[in-house]
Amino acid sequence: MPDVTKDPTVSAEENEKNARKDRFNFKLGKENYTFSDLCAIVERLRSEDGCPWDRVQTHDTLRRYLLEETYEVLEAIDTNDPENLKEELGDLLFQILFHASIETGAGHFTMRDVVSEEAEKMIRRHPHVFGDADADETLAAWEESKSLEKKRKTLSERLVSVPAALPALLRAQKYAEKLRGASASALDAYIVGGSANPLPAGAAVNEQTAGEFLLSSVAFFGAAGIDCEAALSRACDALSARVRADEERVSPAAGR
Repeated sequence: MPDVTKDPTVSAEENEKNARKDRFNFKLGKENYTFSDLCAIVERLRSEDGCPWDRVQTHDTLRRYLLEETYEVLEAIDTNDPENLKEELGDLLFQILFHASIETGAGHFTMRDVVSEEAEKMIRRHPHVFGDADADETLAAWEESKSLEKKRKTLSERLVSVPAALPALLRAQKYAEKLRGASASALDAYIVGGSANPLPAGAAVNEQTAGEFLLSSVAFFGAAGIDCEAALSRACDALSARVRADEERVSPAAGR
């Protein structure tokens, strides 16, 4: 029996294109669109008969948009604006789906793989919720379990796991956390005065005083012509390199 959905007067490629249009023929006005709808929309946009701009995008060309959408989500959180947060989370989700679609096209993985792997990871990392483990012991071993999971055995490997593209202050804080988690002495060994209180005697240690101290530090060094973001980023690079060098000196095999 002939396939009545295909037009015998056009090529197989044209029939496939028409079928794709019918499958992804979205119109405005639907009461509720689903996650599957959004995935299909991304697929249509990147298809041969989709959007010329979307078709040529790569991870590199989309990088700035992923960063912008992330900051817009943070701004919506900071301003306590639920409606704006809803919109910005949608924009960020679209970027995630777009990057996953690029990898699907390359034959590496699909969005389903992303969701499945993340779900499995969260179950594994929360045995106190999805199993019988003790909550306090699990939380205390959180960083260690992540390191074992990703086969990060050395301190330098843990530092390298912190994205270098992070803002310098956040990267520095992550480094300090990993040093502190490694041993009681590691923080002071690699960061001058790492555990010392730099505030005047009697000053409260809270978010306000931290912000004021950091702001005054930036103002002081900025007046001297120093790019504080770049300076802190280079300090993080140097710290990571020093940890790696120390490990290689103790055990040459660590650098291989």
